[in-house]
Amino acid sequence: CYRVLEAVHKTLPVASTAKGALLKDFIASPKPNGYRSLHSCALVRGIKAEVQVRTAEMHHQAEYGSAAHWLYKADDRRRDAAHQVWQRELGFDQTTGFG
Repeated sequence: CYRVLEAVHKTLPVASTAKGALLKDFIASPKPNGYRSLHSCALVRGIKAEVQVRTAEMHHQAEYGSAAHWLYKADDRRRDAAHQVWQRELGFDQTTGFG
């Protein structure tokens, strides 16, 4: 991920604000919900664009796992279904409560 971000920064100008360069490293310091990614901003044809770099596994976790934004607003039925998927992926036995 770091090499990809380095390539982006070599190719596109890094956008900045009054606070300096915009870079958030959620790989070195993941969020409490497990979210991991590198965030930066680059200028694309003069327009500030957010850049997010993460592996396929990190993307899956961000979109469908415990870090998914939609889950926080999901109704109970969708939330329960998502929890069941996670338990299956983790090999969690719902009858015994152990993996």
